[in-house]
Amino acid sequence: MQNKEQQPLMVTIRCTVFNHERYLRECLDGFVMQKTNFKFEAIVHDDASTDGSAAIIKEYAEKYPDIIKPIYETENQYSKHDGSLGRIMREHTHGKYVAFCEGDDYWTDPLKLQKQVDALENNPECKICFGITETMTADGKPTGSFFPSSFEHIGNTITLEDFCREQFTHGQWFGHTSTFMYSKSLDDIRNQLLKTVFKDFPYGDITIVLTGFLYGKGYFIKDTMSRYRLNSGGFNSMMKKNTDKAITVENKLILGMKAFDEYTEFKYHEHLQNRIQRSECIKEYLSGGNNALVYLKPKYWKFAKMLGAKSLVLMILQTVMPGPYYFLKKKLKGH
Repeated sequence: MQNKEQQPLMVTIRCTVFNHERYLRECLDGFVMQKTNFKFEAIVHDDASTDGSAAIIKEYAEKYPDIIKPIYETENQYSKHDGSLGRIMREHTHGKYVAFCEGDDYWTDPLKLQKQVDALENNPECKICFGITETMTADGKPTGSFFPSSFEHIGNTITLEDFCREQFTHGQWFGHTSTFMYSKSLDDIRNQLLKTVFKDFPYGDITIVLTGFLYGKGYFIKDTMSRYRLNSGGFNSMMKKNTDKAITVENKLILGMKAFDEYTEFKYHEHLQNRIQRSECIKEYLSGGNNALVYLKPKYWKFAKMLGAKSLVLMILQTVMPGPYYFLKKKLKGH
């Protein structure tokens, strides 16, 4: 019987890093703590960070040379927006399966990889696997919120119809990138779709999921596997600070949804149309200076329900009485 190091590489973890010095050790610890009966590696790509990220990666690569495989850039690849970053990561991916975790998030389950490989090996009709993610503040405090937030009604085996219903109609974030694992055989397919059907999608993670579901089913493990950091300076944090860019993202998302709708011959039209309408609502909210009264329009009321009563009341208070709102927010923050 072969020992683990003599076996073929089973999983490649893709970890992209840019100025994540503050959080990176937690991320890398999540990789090296994995307990598996197979060989895996982590491609840790530093995209020309200007902080101490590269030094931390070097430290872990020297301590765990069989796991941590570093790539150090002298020029930022992501900012080129020409597919360079994706190409580099694909070229260095050699495992049967691909897992993902960005440098400011981290895994909490030491059996994450083992559980997911077992699930995909035992369910060959499934091409992608994901679990539950807990959110945390930028300084690492758990928020007590999870996504997906409601999953009791969902089985382990998920179809594209199930995903579209939960993600686009019910509005819950069904699976975070840090819990994804998918078959490497889909890499080239996704890369081609990124040039055509997926070319307008502003988020890379949604294209990973949709590719998996286009060519098979998904396997949902109902265990918490990772933590996702809110407001850590990443893409979503940037969107909250730049209204014009946020509106551009929603416009691109609408184009992506329409293209995917046509590509799937309108089989999931109702769900995709719901997401398009939600983007229209968000655009109207943003272009009106974060006017939460938009959500009270009859055509957008279903999206108001998704926000929850507490969030909606606070948003409306911020719109109509900003003074009391910020006073209340300061008081709540103080406690």
